[in-house]
Amino acid sequence: SDYKLTTSRKAIVEYLIEEVMKFLSEEEKEIFSMWLNGYSYRDISENVGVSPKKVDNTVQKVRRILKDRGKSSIFNLLKELI
Repeated sequence: SDYKLTTSRKAIVEYLIEEVMKFLSEEEKEIFSMWLNGYSYRDISENVGVSPKKVDNTVQKVRRILKDRGKSSIFNLLKELI
């Protein structure tokens, strides 16, 4: 039961990440991936070669995408699972 719930949550998270990636440039995908893996804005900016402001703008863009698309994405995933 707990395993099934954890697996379902993981599937939802993976699906939402895929949905977000559709709206990002290659550079933004790299920034987003590093951010998901816990890198600081400064570390990301140094590794990718962009300003910390660009990192922040990308994270804010991801938040907007999730806000705008999250509900329908979760709904569509649930429809597929039923």
